[in-house]
Amino acid sequence: MAAPEIPATWSDLILWGQERYRDRRFAQDEFIPSRPGLLYLVHRGAVRILGFPAPDAPPALLGIWRAGQPYTIVGHSPFEMRAYAHLEETGVVWLYWRELQQWPALYQAILEQFHQRHQSQLAWLTLFGEKSTLKRLLYFWLLLSREVGEISSESYRIPFPLTHSQIAQAIASTRVTVSRLLGRLQRQGVLVPESDRYWRVNLAALQSELLSETGSPMTEDGSLS
Repeated sequence: MAAPEIPATWSDLILWGQERYRDRRFAQDEFIPSRPGLLYLVHRGAVRILGFPAPDAPPALLGIWRAGQPYTIVGHSPFEMRAYAHLEETGVVWLYWRELQQWPALYQAILEQFHQRHQSQLAWLTLFGEKSTLKRLLYFWLLLSREVGEISSESYRIPFPLTHSQIAQAIASTRVTVSRLLGRLQRQGVLVPESDRYWRVNLAALQSELLSETGSPMTEDGSLS
């Protein structure tokens, strides 16, 4: 068997998958069929993963993956994990883990991304143990800012739109309650809404609000105090 062509970068790896017809595009909110044991590379748009603890229970948001980030589905989990396209024309390439092992540098880099993301997912799950809707909302913006936020001056810009309904689903609340609390955070300078449902987060103001509400902000490693 000929030696595999070596992808030098993430872009090369995406091209390698596309040449093997492993690239799929999805409409906004479309379910993305994902199997345990496979590696998925988001190269366009964004993917959100929900965990369903029971058929009649509301789903828990396990995170949002933007372009340039890998994800996988865990087979042995307390949740049934499902992936959905968060944006129109979301593009995902898939491959087997054993294939990735052919390129040790990329393999190690992606493993490191998964390690960091695992710590973050634990924080997402901790969020749902918080009884206060305001605290869940504050933690939501802090986690999202640290995971996918684009740094600009003293704020983080979330690189994809979020509706009030999507935010409400993410923190297991109602749209009415979330709309009221978002208005409060805007007046306090924590959030700055932009056009087309994009958001900018003032991290200093957010940390100050968290300290006021909880007595302790999120720690540097992403865990909730």
